[in-house]
Amino acid sequence: SATELRRGASTVLDSLLFAGGLSVPTVIKNSFAVLYGQYGRDQLGDHFELTESKLLPFVIEVVRRFPPVAGLPSWDRRTNHHTVVDLLMASADEDAWGARASEFILRPMHEYHQKSVMWADAAIVDSNNAHPYSHACPAKDLSIVMVVEFLRAWLRRGGKACWQADKPAADVSINGYTSTELTLTDVCTGAPSPTPACTGADSPVACPQEQLALRSAACSVALDAGVMRIGTAPLPPSLRGVWWLQDQGDSSALMSFAASNDGGGYSAGRMDTEGGKAQLTVRVGGDRVWSFMDQATSLTLVNALDLVYQFDFDDAASPTTAQITPTAPNIFGLQLSAAYVLNFSMHLTASGSHPRYPNSKVWGRPSVALGSDALSSYYELVQVADEAGNKLQPAFDDFTAYCASAEAGQTPGEMHFHEASPVPPQVAQSSYWDSLVRTVDQRFDVYGRIIQAVLVSRTRAWVRRTSAAVTVPTAMQSVADVQVPFTDVTVPETDEHEADVAEWQQLGIDVLGQATSYPHTADECGEWYAGEDKRAVTRAQVEAYPDHRTLVPWGDDRFSDAALSALVFGGVGQHRIEAVDSGANAAPSSVPGSPRYAVKLNFAASLDVRPGFAKLGADGYFDARGNILAIVREGTTWTPASPAGTEPVCTGFLLWKQCQANVGWEHAKLAFRGTLMAVITIVDHLYTLHLTIGNAVVRANVENVAADHPLRRLLTPFGYRTEAINYQSAIVLVPEHDLVHRASPLSADGMRGIFSYASAVSTHVSWSAIKARWKKAGVGEELRLPFYDDGDLFYGAVQSFVHGYLAIHYDYASNGCAADAGVVAWYDRVNAIVPRHDLPTPLTCEGLEEVIATFIFYVSAMHNHVGTIAAEVEDPCFAPWAWREGELCGPPRTFFTQALIMMSTALEQPRITEDYTHMFDDEPSKEAWRGFTAALRQVGTEVARRNADGSRRRDFLTFSTDRIETAISI
Repeated sequence: SATELRRGASTVLDSLLFAGGLSVPTVIKNSFAVLYGQYGRDQLGDHFELTESKLLPFVIEVVRRFPPVAGLPSWDRRTNHHTVVDLLMASADEDAWGARASEFILRPMHEYHQKSVMWADAAIVDSNNAHPYSHACPAKDLSIVMVVEFLRAWLRRGGKACWQADKPAADVSINGYTSTELTLTDVCTGAPSPTPACTGADSPVACPQEQLALRSAACSVALDAGVMRIGTAPLPPSLRGVWWLQDQGDSSALMSFAASNDGGGYSAGRMDTEGGKAQLTVRVGGDRVWSFMDQATSLTLVNALDLVYQFDFDDAASPTTAQITPTAPNIFGLQLSAAYVLNFSMHLTASGSHPRYPNSKVWGRPSVALGSDALSSYYELVQVADEAGNKLQPAFDDFTAYCASAEAGQTPGEMHFHEASPVPPQVAQSSYWDSLVRTVDQRFDVYGRIIQAVLVSRTRAWVRRTSAAVTVPTAMQSVADVQVPFTDVTVPETDEHEADVAEWQQLGIDVLGQATSYPHTADECGEWYAGEDKRAVTRAQVEAYPDHRTLVPWGDDRFSDAALSALVFGGVGQHRIEAVDSGANAAPSSVPGSPRYAVKLNFAASLDVRPGFAKLGADGYFDARGNILAIVREGTTWTPASPAGTEPVCTGFLLWKQCQANVGWEHAKLAFRGTLMAVITIVDHLYTLHLTIGNAVVRANVENVAADHPLRRLLTPFGYRTEAINYQSAIVLVPEHDLVHRASPLSADGMRGIFSYASAVSTHVSWSAIKARWKKAGVGEELRLPFYDDGDLFYGAVQSFVHGYLAIHYDYASNGCAADAGVVAWYDRVNAIVPRHDLPTPLTCEGLEEVIATFIFYVSAMHNHVGTIAAEVEDPCFAPWAWREGELCGPPRTFFTQALIMMSTALEQPRITEDYTHMFDDEPSKEAWRGFTAALRQVGTEVARRNADGSRRRDFLTFSTDRIETAISI
C-alpha cells in the first residue's frame, strides 16, 4: 500500500540519516571484500563458511580491522590545537588485542565488548548518549542491525554458493581506507528457499524460531529417543552426555552440547577452532539441546530474545574452563551497548572428587553480572548421562526428584523443550519474536514488550498460593544480601520459602534494561493519536491486565472535581491527609475558602527529571467536607474557578512543529493525581512497606530467631515470599533503566532523590503506633474517614490476637519478653534496619505487642491499600507518573511501563483469613489463630455493611478481609 511504501522509505531514510549514510554501506562493501577476496582466504582459510551464529562477530571484526570512521577529531578551543584519535591504529593495538591484533580473527564477543573503541565507544558520559559531552555514535546498534540483516538476507538466499562475484579473489583488495567494489549475481537455478529445512547441523542458515515447536516430556524419560540430544564425539569427553543445571527452580532443567538440527553454526556438536579458538555456540531455545522445568518466565524470556550462549574454552581437546557470553539475535547490540562487565564462566571440577556425584563430571558455574557481586550466583552443571546414554547415578535420580518437587514450578514431573520441525513456513506457528513485533505499535518499546511477554507467561502459569505453601521454618541462618540501587537498603538474595531468582531473570531481564533503548527524554516516549481510546490501547498492549487488583473501579466521571476528592477522602490518598492550621502548617493565602485539610506533595518538585518531562509535585487543599479548594503547583494556585485548559494546540510537523500550551485547572489536577500515585507507589509502597518494614521483619526473623521460637512461628506467615519479592525489586524494578526508572520522569539523580526523601524525611517511615499516627494527622472525628473507621476495626483484631499470642508464651507482669534472648535479638535487629532506628525503648511486652501488631497491619492491610490500585493505573490520563508539561495524559511509552509494574502484582498470594495453624506446635497458639481469623471475618462483615449503607463517597475495600493477603509477597 502507499502507507507501507511511505513507511518503508521513511525507515530507510531515517536509518541512513542516523546510522551513517556512508559508513553502513562501507562496512557492507568491506564485508564482501573479505568474503570474496584473497585477504579473507588468507586470514580465514579456504574452507571458512559464514553462518548465522558468526554474523555478529564477523561484522564487528570487519569494523575493528577496517573502521569506516578511522579517526575521532576534536579541537581545543583554548589552544586551537587539533587532535585526532586514530581509531584504525587503536583497533590494531597489540597492547590491547594481543600479538595477533593485525589478523582478521572472529573473537569472543566479550572481548569485543571489553576492548572496542569503534563507534567512539569511550567518548560517552555516564552511558548516556544524550549527554552534551558524549560523542559516541548515537546509532551504533542501528548500524550493526543494518549490516547484519543485509548479510543475513544474503546468506538466506544461498550465500557464496548462489552469489557470484564479478572479480576473482586475487583482484579483490581491502585496506584501512577502501576496498574493491563488487557486483554479485545470483547464479542459482530457481530461487533457494529462504527457510531452511531444519534437518541438519551443517546448514549455514539457522532454523527459524517459528519452526522450533515446543514439546513436553516426563523428566523420567529425558534420555529416550526424541527427547534430549546426547553429546558424543568429536566433543571432548568432559562435554559429552547430558547435563543437569541444578537448583534452577522453574527455569533450566537439562542441556547438551550435542549436534542438533538448528544449523547456522548453533550446536554443531564439535569445537570451532578457527583462528586458534575453542568455541561452542548453543541456542538455548534450540533443537532438543536445552529444556525447562516449566513453561514460565525463563522460557518466555529465552524465546523472546532467541538467547544464545557462546562458550569460549581454554582448550579444544581437554577444556577445564570457559568464558560464556550470552547473545540475543533478536536484540542486536546486547553485548555491545550495555555498560557492564560480564564474568559468566564455568570450571571443571576434578574427576571423581564431587562428594555427592563421584560418578559424574561436574562443572561449577559462578556468575557475576553487571560488574557487581550483587547479582552473583553459583550452581553446578552435573552430568546425568554419559555419551552412550547410560544414566549416571545418583545424579539422574536426583534430577527426576527435583523435577517432581514443588520448586520446579507448576508442571511437576515434566520438562519442556523445542524440537526443529521441517514444517513449511506458511503453516508454521508464529515465532515468539514475530508475536512481539508483527503488529507492533512503535510507541511501545522492545523492553516493555519483552517484560510484558514474561509477565503474561507468569500470570497464565500461576496457581494461587494458599497458606499450605507457607511451611514451618527449619533454621536460623545468615543470608547474603544485595544493595538496592539508588537506596541505602540491602535485601536478602534468598528466601526461605521461594527458590532463588532464576538466572534468566537475574541476568537476562537486568541486562535487558541496560541493553535496550531507554527514553532519555520525553520526546522519545511517543504521542497519542487524535481520538484514540488511550485506556483501551494500554489494556490491549498489556494483554492480561490484573483487574482482580482493582478495589473499586472509576467511572466516566473520574476526571471531575468530585472524583479527585473521592480519590483522597474515599480512596487511596486517605493516609496522606493532614490537617491545616493557622500556624506553621497553614495554607497559602492564595487558597480560597476555608481550607481544613491538605495532601502535600510539593517536595517532589525538587526531584530532577529528564528533559521534556514536567516536574512532579502539587499540594492539594480541601475544605472540612473534603471538597477540593485549590492545587498549588510551582508557585501558582489553581482552583476550580480557573480556566480548565486544553491539550496543546500544534501547527506544522516534524522539525517545524510548534505547540502552544494552554495550561489550566485540568492540568493541575493531573499533576496532583499523577504525583500522588507516584509517591504512594515509590515512597509509601516500595520503600516504606517493601524495603523498610517487610525487609526488617523477615531479615530479623530468619537471621536472628531460632526456627522453633514462638516469635519466629508467629511472624513467618507475615513474611512469606517477602525476601524473594524484595530481591526481584532490587534486580528488576529499581535499577537504572529498569521498570520504575522508565515509568517515571525522574533522572538517575531524581531516583536517588526520592529514595533519599523516603529514608530521611518522610514521616511515613518513622515509627509510630497506628492510632498515634492517625491522631497526629489531626483529622477531625466529623470527617469519618473509612480508612480510620475500618482500620480501627482491623487493627483492633490484629492487636487482640498479638496480645493473646504473646500472653501464651510470656508473662506480661514480669516483662518476660525482655528476658527472652530471641525476642531481644529480633527487636534489636529490626531497630538497626529501619531507617530512623526509632522503635520504642526499653523493650516491654506491651511495646513489643504494639510493634508487632503495627507491622502486621502494614504488611497485610496497608499493602492492600497502597498496592491494589489497578483502577488508578489503567488510564494514562488519570494518574500517570510522567507527563509532558501542557499535556493532559502521560505519554504511551512511560505509561505502558507503569501499567506493566501494576501487571507484575497479578500473582495472587495466601490470604490472611486462611488456616495457618500448622505453623504452631501448641494447641493454645493454634486456638489463638482460629480466634484471629474469626475476628477478621467479623471485621469483613462489618466493612461490607458500612459500604452498603450509602453513607460513603464510594465503597472502600482496603479492610475487606477476604481479599487481604497475609504478607508482602508480590
